[in-house]
Amino acid sequence: MTYDHLHPDFRHVMLLSDAERIEFLQQPRWISYADAQHGLDTLQSLFHAPKRPRMPNLLICAESYNGKTTLIRRFQHLCGQGYMDAQAEPVKPLLLAEAPPQAGEKEVYVCLLEQFFTPYRITDPPAKLRYQLIHLCRVCKVRMIIIDEFHSLLEGTSRQQRVVMNTLKLLCNELMIPIVCVGTQKAKQALQIDPQYASRFDVLTSVISGRPKGQASSQRIRPVRTATGS
Repeated sequence: MTYDHLHPDFRHVMLLSDAERIEFLQQPRWISYADAQHGLDTLQSLFHAPKRPRMPNLLICAESYNGKTTLIRRFQHLCGQGYMDAQAEPVKPLLLAEAPPQAGEKEVYVCLLEQFFTPYRITDPPAKLRYQLIHLCRVCKVRMIIIDEFHSLLEGTSRQQRVVMNTLKLLCNELMIPIVCVGTQKAKQALQIDPQYASRFDVLTSVISGRPKGQASSQRIRPVRTATGS
């Protein structure tokens, strides 16, 4: 039997056993489309942006089970693979972590330090963990930080949320790299706590969050105005 009707790259699969072909079919694959490519292009633009005192940041919003994590994992595959440079020094261009289950400065440092696979003391004070994280980011030439499940940080109090946002602002200012947060529509609330947070983040929504095809959009979050005196 010939398999001329199949693409040459996949004809060898027909010679595998049933179990191997089933495993091949179940492997994850990336299928691109216009809005997903727009998301990747936006991330690429941030990734290659030159360093400056106030770096642009991004919040990617979509409802659950709509491909947010797949999008950032695809970007990690394309741009975030670690390697050794010409001086045999380790380079980790992208730091991708999942938001901690509760809001807190120390929790943010720990979830990011975990991505370096390096020893640290969880009992250390936040200032020491912050120094270690910033040092590792500089040594490994990190160019972008992505935090998935960002809406989890809303489980804390308003004060805890402010602490987390101030922590991210500090990292962005100190390292002069963009920070990308990924979450549900609920994540926008974290940017409404204070005008200074909203002004630092653009928001990207797309077809994965229910928009009609071809209507990916970027927007700026407006801070919530609190009522004062009567």
